[in-house]
Amino acid sequence: MILRRNAMDVFLTVFAGLLCVVLVLLHLNNDLLGIMLGILLVFVLPGQVLSMALFPESTWSFIERVALTIGLSLAMSVLGGILLYALKTPLRAESWAIFYGIIITSAGLWAVYRRQQMRKLPARRSSDTIPIRRGLVMPRSWQIGLFGLAATIIISSLILVRHYASIYPNTQVVQLWLLPDDSTTPTVRLGAMVNQYAPTEYSVWLQRGGYTVETWHHITLTPGERWEVTVPVDPNMPGIGPLEAYMYQLDQPTIPYRHVSLWLDQLQSK
Repeated sequence: MILRRNAMDVFLTVFAGLLCVVLVLLHLNNDLLGIMLGILLVFVLPGQVLSMALFPESTWSFIERVALTIGLSLAMSVLGGILLYALKTPLRAESWAIFYGIIITSAGLWAVYRRQQMRKLPARRSSDTIPIRRGLVMPRSWQIGLFGLAATIIISSLILVRHYASIYPNTQVVQLWLLPDDSTTPTVRLGAMVNQYAPTEYSVWLQRGGYTVETWHHITLTPGERWEVTVPVDPNMPGIGPLEAYMYQLDQPTIPYRHVSLWLDQLQSK
């Protein structure tokens, strides 16, 4: 197959996107490079490839193209968050990278196909003008598609909000977190805070793959009070999988009230 010149920008964009995905999956990114990769994958590359697929011979200006690229990229990010949540996939860098890789590759193939189809049409001369139609102008198919995509995002968000609001009508505002510490040794910060009235006594269990690392009982919290401990972490500790923290109410010791997790590779990449 001969690669035509007019599709080279598509291949270069897809290559850049897949390179970013590989760097994320291999954890070959430091803090600065991680920020740059995040900006490219979230704000630039998905929308750039999608705009090439939607408008294979667009004559839009640079400002219009930038606005379209950022808008489409953000739309894909919103849809990706909904999709990953619906699939019960952890919202980690790896899962986001795979999602963006699928979007960029699929849109790239679509863009190449559309450009090949456009080459079969008679070329329009630069002197040709587009006739101006007066009166009622019907929307084009791509305009209807973009409007439908925006409406789908809004309706899906409202449905999700109403669904979970009906399941948890009186959810108390209790936060539980498990974060890497800023120290030089592998440690984590485990904490909780109550922002409104809630049951005042809890127990917290820190586990990995069913192995209990440490437990805390009879934790009393008042509204606005913060409880936090620093826990050393041995990367070779028993168990597999992420570190998981479970919070229980003392009157329901077998039902997790809050749950958070932290993968050890997030500690090793610090």
